[in-house]
Amino acid sequence: MSTKGEFVTYPVGQGLFYAGKLIKGYKEFNFIYDCGSRQKEPLIKCITEYKSSFVSTKTKEIDMLVISHFDMDHVIGLKDLAKYFIIKRIFLPYLKNININLLSYALETLRHYKVISRWTKVILISGPKDDNSKNNDLVLPSLDKLESEAYKSTKSGWRLRKLIKPFDILVFDKTHFTVFD
Repeated sequence: MSTKGEFVTYPVGQGLFYAGKLIKGYKEFNFIYDCGSRQKEPLIKCITEYKSSFVSTKTKEIDMLVISHFDMDHVIGLKDLAKYFIIKRIFLPYLKNININLLSYALETLRHYKVISRWTKVILISGPKDDNSKNNDLVLPSLDKLESEAYKSTKSGWRLRKLIKPFDILVFDKTHFTVFD
């Protein structure tokens, strides 16, 4: 069975709101890459269009939200997006020497605006480790496998300051994975 895809870059003006859906049989994997604009009105119109035509009406879930960085023209629509959808995973770029207070503030802000809920997994992407070996037989791990491995290795390691109710943060050192078998 083949995997089909639909992808849309919404016309939000200065900023970015990109959405995609992968479909295999009855399974869907919905993702968004950034959700922002310098002008709120076109962004709200695009979120409404996304809500009515792109995501399956039966799930109302976004499987993966990627936030490239925290400039307003990339994140200002997240609060409005979270009014309509459960966001299962948020992927954030991660620098090993990031200021823990800055990360705590960003996560607490996302929680305050209900972008992060009790169902959301926050995934920090640390980037691939230096691996000079050349492996032509690339076997991609599943997203579920990466989550289970990251959960075991990082659950006790993260203690963020200022968070009222701490939650697990997963760190991925791999940037490629599969979403379907």
